[in-house]
Amino acid sequence: MSLHVLTQPPEDWGELLQDLDPHPSFLQTAAWAKVKAPWGWQARYLCWHGRGGPQAAALVLVRTLGPGVGMAYLPHGPVVRAGADGLWPQVLDDLRALARREAWLYLKADLNLPLAFGEPGPEERRHPLGERVQAMLRAGGWRPSTEWVQFPNTLWLDLTPDEATLLARMKQKTRYNIRLAARKGVQVHTVEPEGFPRLYEMYAVTARRDGFPIRSRAYYLHLWRTLDEAGMLTAFEARVEGEPVAGLVLVHFAKTAWYVHGMSLRKHREKMPNYALQWAAIRRAKALGCTRYDFWGAPFSFSPDDPMWGVYRFKKGFGGQVVCTLGPWDWPPKPWRYRVYMGLRRLWLRLRRKRR
Repeated sequence: MSLHVLTQPPEDWGELLQDLDPHPSFLQTAAWAKVKAPWGWQARYLCWHGRGGPQAAALVLVRTLGPGVGMAYLPHGPVVRAGADGLWPQVLDDLRALARREAWLYLKADLNLPLAFGEPGPEERRHPLGERVQAMLRAGGWRPSTEWVQFPNTLWLDLTPDEATLLARMKQKTRYNIRLAARKGVQVHTVEPEGFPRLYEMYAVTARRDGFPIRSRAYYLHLWRTLDEAGMLTAFEARVEGEPVAGLVLVHFAKTAWYVHGMSLRKHREKMPNYALQWAAIRRAKALGCTRYDFWGAPFSFSPDDPMWGVYRFKKGFGGQVVCTLGPWDWPPKPWRYRVYMGLRRLWLRLRRKRR
């Protein structure tokens, strides 16, 4: 099996990803590379060819940190042919060799390969392939990172049952709130690109209220418009008496849909517009042929003290299964340079927090 590295995506990149795995991440698409390009990220398209054609693929994003210093980020990859578990050692070896050849300070891989299903504890089910790949990472000098870009844990909802069964598998309170929203006159509409600025304003209000950081207006408008142009995004808005009160951004690619952004105002919250939005998004994902709905984030510690606990309880009510993934791992060609950089970075972050 040989590795080919390209700076432009093959015309069939999206089809290639879907041929390797029915559930590749949208973060591995050429559209996502286009999202990140204005912010200094350059794309590398990796394809491993073997007997019978491509056997693995990965979008790697490269960014300059300073004069002569760069790092690379592999978001939710690599995508290895389903069932071809024996390819993982060479794929990881080739990634290390590429990082060494390109003289990157480090390569960060955010692996969304499941490590376990269910909340951590006696009832969780370990995933054998995830455990084997984790052992390969440790043996190969990869370091688990505390700086995660994507959520390492999430919830997956199986969309293959019919709508009646999906509703029956939800918690009773969730079903009640979906129906309450309908009785209270909450209407869900899709939002065209000209309405994206309105969604961002609601998102900014939500971030200030709930205390989570967000990026600039320009970033989100570019992200949503780029994925919309690629046919990978549906935006929703919940209205009460014609007034927008909440929104949801759904990304869909191959057989998966992701609930990536949610926003709401305090007004009319008692009418449960967020429940109406989730149900509309789940139904749309199913209509698009998706078989998995990814709620895009679950607590890191699965404790009521976790900042995401309230959001997690809301998501869990829809009947999804907790999935704990391998998460982020760093591989530095020269570990001493990596340690120095990370030490300086932690110092800089502490100083910046103090200034605030």
